[in-house]
Amino acid sequence: MRAQKLQAQAFQIVPTQVEITLVPGFNHAQIRVPITGTAGGFDFGSLTVTSDAAWVVPAVSAGSRDIVLTFQTANLLNGSNTATIAVTASGTTDTFVVRGTLAPLNIVQLVDDPIRSRTYGLHQPATGAGAFVVIEPIDNTPITSITLGRRPTDLAVSRDGREALVIHSVDE
Repeated sequence: MRAQKLQAQAFQIVPTQVEITLVPGFNHAQIRVPITGTAGGFDFGSLTVTSDAAWVVPAVSAGSRDIVLTFQTANLLNGSNTATIAVTASGTTDTFVVRGTLAPLNIVQLVDDPIRSRTYGLHQPATGAGAFVVIEPIDNTPITSITLGRRPTDLAVSRDGREALVIHSVDE
């Protein structure tokens, strides 16, 4: 009987760093990070994923072949926050870093959704990327935030409420 050499299943996480803008009182929307470099027949269900920080909760989505990051950022303090995410399968580990910068709240514009009970706003920190925020206007509850480019200055929502357009005065 001939011995067969077993090879570890290969995978790669791209990018190696995810940058998000955190807004005081808001949890950031989910982000998906792709798993690439897999050979045919790779078992995405064999992947495990961990975070070294409680504010980032990672999970593997075998169906869409990515890592889903859920954030618990509403109670973080101002400053830079980092988390290292480790993805492991068959003895191979790949890591990436999530860096979230939280600056004091600075909402520069609010626009009501024409259809739903939602208000959208632009958070513009002094430096770095801004954020799109979603608020429940009846009880002023923060719903979510999404990282944008640098210095968002204007916001418009389509008449049917299905699209939002954000203009930036500075972009990378």
